[in-house]
Amino acid sequence: MLSYEKTPRWNVYCFIAAAMCFWYTIYAYSPIVSTYAQSLGASFSMVGVISSAYGFTQLTLRIPIGIMSDRLGSCKPFVIAGLLSSLVSGAVVLLWKDPVAVLISRALTGVTAATWVPMTVMFTNYFESRQGQSAISVLNSLSQLGKLVANLLCGYIIAVHSRDGVFIAAIISASAGLAIAFFLVEAKISAGSRGDREQPDKGMGLSSALAAISSPGTLFASFLSLLSQYIGFATVLGGFTPVYAKSIGADDTQISLMISANTLMMVISAFHAPWIYNKLKYKKTLAIIFVVEIAVCVLVPLSLNVAILYALLALDGIVRGVALPLLMNMAVKHVPAGSKATAMGMYQAIYAGGIFAGPLLTGVISDNFGFSIGYYHNAAMGLVAIAAISFYNWRKIEALD
Repeated sequence: MLSYEKTPRWNVYCFIAAAMCFWYTIYAYSPIVSTYAQSLGASFSMVGVISSAYGFTQLTLRIPIGIMSDRLGSCKPFVIAGLLSSLVSGAVVLLWKDPVAVLISRALTGVTAATWVPMTVMFTNYFESRQGQSAISVLNSLSQLGKLVANLLCGYIIAVHSRDGVFIAAIISASAGLAIAFFLVEAKISAGSRGDREQPDKGMGLSSALAAISSPGTLFASFLSLLSQYIGFATVLGGFTPVYAKSIGADDTQISLMISANTLMMVISAFHAPWIYNKLKYKKTLAIIFVVEIAVCVLVPLSLNVAILYALLALDGIVRGVALPLLMNMAVKHVPAGSKATAMGMYQAIYAGGIFAGPLLTGVISDNFGFSIGYYHNAAMGLVAIAAISFYNWRKIEALD
């Protein structure tokens, strides 16, 4: 049970509302990005570029944002900037009907997602350090809940209105989140929790980066998360599974519900991530996760009806919901408090490499060698993760827990 010792309860509730708006606006039209781009004339390769733009801006911005947040000793300005970027993103895709507009819009939503670095740190600072895993699990569940609402409403709005209605909903959500964010109050971090420094770390960003790199588990968790995001964004999360579903007869509403089933399972399983970790620890849990992801990548191109895709995406959601909080906590758990935003930025920037590369390479491979080969190459990425998990020295991390 989380206790709100460092901030008023109303502030936590406002943060939760802002976080819901944050993720809703990012994913408001994510289920139809690939199919919408195709309807405007985009090829598989262009769809891959559009999907990867979301990861590219995160890849380039997350570390600088983390370093700047640590040096300023403040997260709130970046949260506001992120929501503003998403508002502009919705306006661009609403007013300009072209694949290039979809590309720009996804890049701007990537800017928004990059500000999840300080947003994560801002939320965890509301709680005692011993509650870190629980706070991160709650935060990830909130993010998945925001995505779930977005996915469900996407299908409904398209059914009763039009695609433009989805873009308008994204703008409204961004505006609401922006208004709430102005009222958020950051927790005051004691000198002791910052490593006995009386002021926030305003030293060189390099020192924070070195502290993050040297902390047990940070780089390895980032690598595994990169592979997981590579697979996820190439296939389910705005990638090519919606395109495949369309090819076997699914409409936009069915695709939205399919992605919603995936997200719902992520929400449910994220709440159970601490319990699963306590039972199985890192190695077994992560091995199971990637085995399932490999199976999904192999089976999707073999599926001949929409019902099978529903089941596969739900299964994928279960393991992905456990993976996200587990790897995030592993990445920052043993990092000094004054460097956590930098560590989080590094972690999220590295896995953004997967968000960028996965859709891009899958699009190119699918264009040149066929859709199935594109999916099987993602299964191969899962095998790389299994090999890395098998040979990693887990004792140095678990000894500190």
